[in-house]
Amino acid sequence: MRERTGGVAAGALVGYLLYGAAATVLFVYWNFPFDRLEQWGVAKIAQTASLRVVPHERHVRFPLFLLWDRVGLMGVQGGTDQVLQGEHVSVDLALLPLLNRTLSAAVRMHLLGGEVAGIVEWKDGEVAQEYRFQGRAWELELSHLENGIIPVGRLRGDWDYRWGRAGPLQGQGMLTVELKGVKVGPGLSARSPIPPLTFREVSGRIALSKGVGTVEDIRAEGPSATIWGTGSVILQSPLEDSLLNLNLQVSLREVTSGSGDAAHDPRLATGQYRFIVKGTVRQPAFYLNDASVPLHETRKPGGKA
Repeated sequence: MRERTGGVAAGALVGYLLYGAAATVLFVYWNFPFDRLEQWGVAKIAQTASLRVVPHERHVRFPLFLLWDRVGLMGVQGGTDQVLQGEHVSVDLALLPLLNRTLSAAVRMHLLGGEVAGIVEWKDGEVAQEYRFQGRAWELELSHLENGIIPVGRLRGDWDYRWGRAGPLQGQGMLTVELKGVKVGPGLSARSPIPPLTFREVSGRIALSKGVGTVEDIRAEGPSATIWGTGSVILQSPLEDSLLNLNLQVSLREVTSGSGDAAHDPRLATGQYRFIVKGTVRQPAFYLNDASVPLHETRKPGGKA
């Protein structure tokens, strides 16, 4: 009888402990400062990535899963004030890394007709802070961007990037991109010697280290042209002021029936050319066989020609 009484008491004690733990968790959850967390996150992103985030319509799911219907992204296109609209943006915070002063979250959103997903980490050390963004994007439609040189095309990419207190432009990482169905033509200047072109696939790989992006490989393949080359980009803030130095080889050939390109444009004969891009992202300068060429109309501040 005494053993049975002891077992009932032990069971009641366990039940009370579980009830207390559950009540504590629910109390912490319902009183968790999600508004302050959101404000802190927006400020931290602006500080570390020079990106203004404007969230709308937040929803919270247990334990720390945050979902926004829409998030405006300003600063993606350098100095312009255009807002990219991310939809169904989710942030799933991991609990255990918080005990080690590390914030780790799985991020996912719909953007430019495609999706972006990745892992964001922020480690607050006693000596230094470290940030990391690893992820991928797929089926992003470039026609949604204000860019007259590449108005059409679908992009996918993979990246892994780390940076510290020196700022996001002084980090290290790797970026690989691939574009499908790229059309170059509608944004070209009427004075451009380059004919409109279509590329089935454009790919590139960039190694980023301390403010310099080394373009290890660029390749574009189309029915009437092949492009390949290397180069570098010196990153600046805003990104549209980054300095370009790309050295490309262009091979033009006759358009064949059913290739998808227009008939051969007499402005440029078939053959092989050296094509160099210098200047900044905002105001690039183009050279064809060392001669300056007006590839596109010069854009004024605000993105207008």
